[in-house]
Amino acid sequence: MKTLSEHDTEIFLNDKDRQMERVKEGSHAFITYSSSAEHFMAKDCHLALVGEPASYENEMLAFATPKGYPLKSDIENVMRQLKESGIMDVWWKNRIANDSDSSCGVDRSVKTITLQDVLGGFLVVCGGIGLSCVMLMLELCRHWVHNM
Repeated sequence: MKTLSEHDTEIFLNDKDRQMERVKEGSHAFITYSSSAEHFMAKDCHLALVGEPASYENEMLAFATPKGYPLKSDIENVMRQLKESGIMDVWWKNRIANDSDSSCGVDRSVKTITLQDVLGGFLVVCGGIGLSCVMLMLELCRHWVHNM
């Protein structure tokens, strides 16, 4: 891609709409997040995804090409080889390291929520419900005694 960028300055262009125009012209494939690819596919029925989206760090990457694109199977084979060899994982980690803001000081990794994490809130809610039931019983008893 670096060699091609010497002759084609739009290869690394950050304009998704322009990149999709190039895909529709039939000479390019576009690497993007699957949500973006699905957005473009919803607007244009002539677009298709290449193979299954590849998942990296909870992000799904997808390749958009025109339907019937002759190089689709070649792209799928190359991407499968890159994924199986680990090159895509190294590229993704380098990309994240270059894009991340180390000054924010926040761990942005995804953490699964466990019962221990919400136990305090759960106990407060249960205590509130229990106290409400006790108050209801007291009110009903007071009402019953008052009416007798």
